Order: sequence, then C-alpha cells, then structure tokens
Amino acid sequence: MRNILKIILSCAVLLMLQPFSTASAHYFTVTPGVEYKKGDTQWKNKAQSIHTVEVDVNRPEVTVDAIIPTPLNSRARLTNLLKGNSYEGNHVVAGINASFFHTNSGAPAYLLSSDGIVNTYGVISTGNDEYMSVPTAFGIDQNGKGQIGKFDYEATVEIGNVKQSISNINKARIANETILYTPSYSFDSTRQNEFGVEFVITNLSSSIEAGYRLGQKVTAKVSAITPYGSRDSKIPANGAVISIQGGEQAALFKDVKVGDDVSLTIDLKAPWKNADFVLASGPLLVQNGKVDMTIDPNSFRAKSIHPRTAVAINQDGSKVYLVTVDGRKTGSTGMNLTEFSEYLVSIGAYAALNLDGGGSTTMAVRKRGDLYPSLFNSPSDNIERAISAALGAVSLTKTGPATTIEAQLKGPSSLLVGGTTSINVISGLDTYFNPVAVNPTAITYSVEGDIGTISSTGLFTAKKLGKGTITAKMGNATKSFPIEVLAEPASLKIEGGNSEIGANDTVQFVAKAYDTNGKQLALSESIIQWNASPALGSINQNGLLIANESGEGTVTATVGSKSVSKSMKILNGGKLVHSFEKSTEWESASARAITSLSFEGLKAPSKDGNTALKLSYDFTGYKDGTSASYAVAKKPIEMLVKPTYLGVWVYGDGASHWLRGQITDQKGSVHTIDFTENSGLSWQGWKYVKATIPKNIMGPISLDRIYIAEPSSTKKNKGSIYVDRLVAEYGETYREPLFNDVPLNHRAVEDIAYAVEKGWILGDIDGSFNPDNRITRAHAAVLISRVLNISSNNHTNFSDVPVVHRYSKEIAAVVEAGIMSGKNPTTFDPDGFLTRKQMAKILVNSYDLKASPAQYDLLIDVPKDDWAFDYIHVLRANQVTVVEDGFYRPLEDVKRYQIAAFLTRIDKR
Repeated sequence: MRNILKIILSCAVLLMLQPFSTASAHYFTVTPGVEYKKGDTQWKNKAQSIHTVEVDVNRPEVTVDAIIPTPLNSRARLTNLLKGNSYEGNHVVAGINASFFHTNSGAPAYLLSSDGIVNTYGVISTGNDEYMSVPTAFGIDQNGKGQIGKFDYEATVEIGNVKQSISNINKARIANETILYTPSYSFDSTRQNEFGVEFVITNLSSSIEAGYRLGQKVTAKVSAITPYGSRDSKIPANGAVISIQGGEQAALFKDVKVGDDVSLTIDLKAPWKNADFVLASGPLLVQNGKVDMTIDPNSFRAKSIHPRTAVAINQDGSKVYLVTVDGRKTGSTGMNLTEFSEYLVSIGAYAALNLDGGGSTTMAVRKRGDLYPSLFNSPSDNIERAISAALGAVSLTKTGPATTIEAQLKGPSSLLVGGTTSINVISGLDTYFNPVAVNPTAITYSVEGDIGTISSTGLFTAKKLGKGTITAKMGNATKSFPIEVLAEPASLKIEGGNSEIGANDTVQFVAKAYDTNGKQLALSESIIQWNASPALGSINQNGLLIANESGEGTVTATVGSKSVSKSMKILNGGKLVHSFEKSTEWESASARAITSLSFEGLKAPSKDGNTALKLSYDFTGYKDGTSASYAVAKKPIEMLVKPTYLGVWVYGDGASHWLRGQITDQKGSVHTIDFTENSGLSWQGWKYVKATIPKNIMGPISLDRIYIAEPSSTKKNKGSIYVDRLVAEYGETYREPLFNDVPLNHRAVEDIAYAVEKGWILGDIDGSFNPDNRITRAHAAVLISRVLNISSNNHTNFSDVPVVHRYSKEIAAVVEAGIMSGKNPTTFDPDGFLTRKQMAKILVNSYDLKASPAQYDLLIDVPKDDWAFDYIHVLRANQVTVVEDGFYRPLEDVKRYQIAAFLTRIDKR
C-alpha cells in the first residue's frame, strides 16, 4: 500500500543480490528482501513441517499487504487470491491465509481495514477461552513497519445534544460501556440485557461498514428506541444500533426521541491510526519477546493440536514473519498454542499473532521462474480450503531486463561422438527474480572448445573428443554448461522389457552408456548396433523387437568395442493373474446405476478357489445414457509382460448386457477392452470370455476394472453375474479348460465343448462337468427336447411323473414325439439310468436315422434277437458311436461325456 515512489534502487543493493538457484531447496530468496525457509524438525519431541517467509519491510521495494476476495464474502483459495492481486509493480511473491471467517456468510470474522477504508468490523468475542476476546491485530503502520498488539477505537456518537464515547464495536456490552452494533455483527440483533438503552439509527449519510473511511463524520436519524428495562434491538441492514449500559448513562439520553439527529465518527487510536492496513485476529501469542497469550492456555482451543498459522515481527517491526505449521499428517502432527508460541519465540519473534489454522492453514510461494506463487505446505484436507483473507509478501518492482537465465540441460553433459544434448531455456529473471518472458528468437547459443556444433534452437551435437562448454545468451544474461565428448563408453546397459516377453509382442529397448565414474553419456542411435537371437525375433536399428510366437535368446547392443546382452524368453500359454478370493481387494463404482459387490463363498458359483466376485447391478430408473456397474480393483492388477488376450470366467444371468474392462499401459494411457460385444453377455452359467489387448501399446499393463454396461434404455434391468479366474494369454495357442474336471486331453473334450456351446448341456456352479456321471431317463428327455427344440403344454399319465415333477413337460414332449416311451404303460422311471441300448433307440428316433442291413457291422454283444439290434447298428452305421473291439456294451449306463459326444456327432453329420 506504500507509495511506489519510495522505491530507491542503489548499485550496492544490486551487487548484494545472489545468483539464481533452484527453488526446490529448503531455503531460498524469493525476491531480495523476502526469504523462504522450510524446516522439517522435531519440536517438543514431535515431528513438524514448518514453513516460514521472512519479509524485510525496511527495504523500500517490499512490503506485506492484506489481500481479500471480491466481493468480501465470496472466499477463494490462497493461490487464486495471490494471483488475482499480482500485477506489474505489485508482484505478490508469497502469502498465508489470514483472518478467521464466518462460515455462514464467508466474511472475515474480525476487523479488516485497508488504506483507512473499513472492509468489515467483524466481532469481538467474550470469554478468555475465545480466540479474540481481547481486540488484537497485525498491520503495516504509516512508516511501513510491522505492528502487532492490542487496538482500541477512537469513536464518538452524538444524539441530540449529548455526546458519548464509543467503547467498542460488535462485542458483548459490559458495565458502563457504549457499544456500536453494525450489520457485520454475528447476529441480527444485539442480544443485550435490559440494563441499558439502545438507539436504532437509520438514514445514514454514508455507510459505516464496507467502504467507510476512518475518521469520517456520518449523520443519521434515530428510527427506534429500546428503553432501559427492555432488551435486544434488531440491527437494521442499512443502519446500526447504539447500545448504552447503565442507568446513569441511559438517563443522559432520556430526552432523545425517534427522528432525532445522530452524528457518528469512528477511528482507531495510535499506533493503528493511519496504518496501511489493520487485520484483526487472535489471540496474541508473543508479547515483548516472551510467550504471553491473550487466551487461557488451559482452554480447549489453546490446548488442541492443529495445523497453525501466525504472523510475527521483530522488536522494531522491520521484519515480518509469515509462519505455517502443517498438522494432522504423518511427519507433522501440528501444535497447541503454547508450543506454537514457544516456537515463534525461538525464531526471533518479539510479537506474534495467531491466524486461522486447522484446514485453512496454507502457504504459497513463488518459485524461481514462475509468475505466481504456488502451494508450498501440505494442507490437512490435501487441498486448499477457500478463505476470506490473506497476508501477502509483495515486491513493489517493475519487471526489468533479464540478469540471469533459468535453463536446464536436456540430456547428459558427457557424450559420445554423434551424441546430442540441448539447452532448454525456461525463463529469464530480472534483478528481483521477476520472470522475464522468453523470446526464442532473441536467444543465441554458442560452443567453446571446438567439440561440436549447436543449432539456433539449442541442440548440441558432439563432433570431436575433448572438453568445452555450451552457452545460452539472452540480452546480457547467460547460462553455461560444461560438456565432455568421449571416444567410447566404459560400460553399457540395456533398458526395456523384462526377462520374459509376450508372444508376438513388440518391445522397445534402449541402450544407455556410462563413463568410468558411472556418469551417463549422451548416445546417438546411429552408433548403436542391435542384434537379437533368431529364435527370439527380429530387432531393428532403433532397438524395436518384434517377438516370435515362442522361443528364447538374447538382445545385444554394441557401441564401439563395448557390448551388453540381455537374456529373454517368450511367454506362450496362459498365466493366472487374479483369483478373486479377497473382498478387501475390490470396491464398487456406478454410472447411472446402483452397484454392489460381494464374495459369498462356497454357497455361490465359483470357478476357481473358494469364492468368486459377485457383481450386482441395478439399471432400472436410469433410462437416459449408458448405465454401468463397475468392479474396481483397489490396487490395479499388474502384468509385467503384456498379454495377447485377457480371459475371465463369467457366470452369466442371460440379460444380454455388455462386459468390458479397463487397462492402463506403460505410458499411463487408459484403454477400454471388450470381453463381449454389445449385448453379448447372453448366456447363463459359466463361460470363459477373452478380450484382445491392443497391439500398439507397450507393457507392462494393469487392469483396474471389469464392468457391465448397457446403453439401451429398453434393456435396463437388474441382476447379478459372478466373475472368477482372470488369465493372461500369451500367443494364439492357449486354451482354457472348459471345466475343472475335463482336461484338454479328455477323449470327449471337443464334443463336450460343442454341446455346451449349443446350450444342450451345462456344467455345475462350481465349474465342474462331472463327465463320468450317469444320465437318468429324465435328463435324457430334457437333452433331447433342447436339441430338437420341442415342447409340450401337456402332462403325462405316468404315475411316477406327477404334474409337479421338475421335468414333466420335457418328458411329455419326447413321449408325444414318439422318441421315448415308458417302461410300461403306467411308469416312466424318470430316475432310472439310461442304458446305451436305450440311448440308441432315442437317437435313431430323434433324428430318423436310416441304414440298410447291408451296412450293419455285427457286434459281439448285440444278438440279432435283441430288441435294440437295429437301433444300435443304425447308430453305428451312421458313425454316431465308435466301436473298436467289437463290443457295444448295450447294458452299460450312458455317461454325461458320452451323451455329449453322441449329440455332437449327429449334429455335425
């Protein structure tokens, strides 16, 4: 707020300025006169993270200012407040949160004035357990020095012919006090006792709230009187209330009536009078260089451990300290007010004032090269909280020419011939570390030492062996980097890929070179020779390997006489990557849906292990847009080697939704994968489905979610599926066994797979098929009705197939079709096991199979007088059954795998 004409720059000051250094250090100069320090320390045997900005307000080019949002009650994050008040000639370089604020209105809770203009009076609390029961404040006085201490109002009111001093503003009235209540009071009425008189005043000649100039005379009218013996006057939105305590004082105003004139003047007593700004807060923590608090140190507020914020000054006010202590975090517990006060004394505070702490504690500092301050502390909420006011360290300078350059060497400083590195100029900095915009065309580059060439964009190419420097110049500011060019590396290293890679995968390898000290050298791709074992795959001269389907070998990089090899093996087959056993590893998420996850154990379907993930979805009530129910892995399931496919077992509910997943690749890019097409989740029971992993992405990859999606408003139902056994497939040859008890070498594995795919026969909920279990006559009826797609609405007359029998309609259908008959006219024997000869008759009847006796190849155990003779031989003539030893075994019971084989062979004829 001080006049910028006060800025006097001297050559001595310029010579004292330190050269540019990286702002990531624990201590650095933000701008001459403003120093930042971060201290991770032990204080009172507790870990604390403490941030301090020290401002030398003796320097004419820096000051501290109060910063508030517009409008006053809007609140904003600290970094936004500082940025919004930073402009040419007024660079806000650091700041902290300041005033407490009313959570209902958002306005600062206590007095705040700038340049003699009132922003708000706020309130003064009652009781020594409150933060500001004693009026205390921080400000910059008219001499530019920091000021901390108690403040008093110099205010009078004249009503009629009676003039009275105003004791205070917006505090509880006590004996013999006259209090002014304004609309910034915490309540909409005075809430005072009956031992006084109160005058409500309106028709003010100007506002006495926001915008009021301290010392200005304001006139008004008495619009209402609350007489002695009454209480609690309403505070008008466009006026105020004068509250006078005591019968003797009230008697002085006995002749005042509604409509009388009122004149009012409000100012602050020295040393606050004519201050640049005054920001009230509390309590005082340090007075006269000692811990001396204006709050009961044993009160709850004082003893609580929280993040803390304070402003402090040295004895003559030439130094202002902005201090924050993080809290509620590992590595920084926070402090109580006594501990905080003691710490402030330890850093040289002569006086210190507590500011808003807790989740509001925030510090921002301008890093070198940045235009605006950024967050430096770690707020307890992990984000900046919106606040009502800030204290900012301000550089009152205008941006001058660059005196230093902030630049980085993009690449190693040691190179081989042909290697490249470059200078990246980030920004220029003037004398006061204000960033100077970079004009690329105004930057020149040079090389010393005849070791190579550098382009107009700062790209250096090594040409000759030796040592030298490369330099960037902008105006009079320069930045140089030492460079060394070597003949060949001392050692090489190959990065990229793992010891295992996926079949047909593409893997990028990178060679890195090092000198004898282990320092990395810049390496041109053009001087690297790459080779790969033929069994492994082919590699180009950029180090890109295209792997074979299977094999193993080495990848070799050679530079000069140095070589390095990496052994690799191609994965081919399947690898279980997740078994869905632990509920703690998953959580639900929803988009236009209601979702829940559960793990129900052995009582529910599971394909592998003891349980499976149950994903329950409810899309009803969400007609617009795509609904989705997600199972989200709390820790993404990582695959170090990128698979060709990801497969998973799913127990479907037949609702024909869309089963999808989401993966993240090496670069952090997210990709959606499809386990089914849209509407493809149409089956019931267990089924293995797999998603193709995009070929153009690099591993490792991780899966973070599997989900059901439904874009169609007509299909939004609710239901559940189960998910189990996630498999990474490498190459094209892997097959997942269809059932746990049907290995891939089972004699009927293909027939079983065909029958299951057709929907004729199903497995159990535990993922087994039970291939050797015997088929009952009722099950045979069910299978045939499914295969032939026949049905009946009737019921049979068999005494052992009542109407309530589970398969009564299927039995009726095959009997009506003439495919099966009862054991006798009255019984069907549904639970009896089906023999191979009975199966022959059923299949011949079902498919109307034909064969002439000339085609019969007689069987040893099927005599001509057997009723099933023709059925069995027709079945064999049509190659539905295979007989290798001349025995058909007609009386053996049919097993589940055999019925699957019979049906498949007939259907494939």
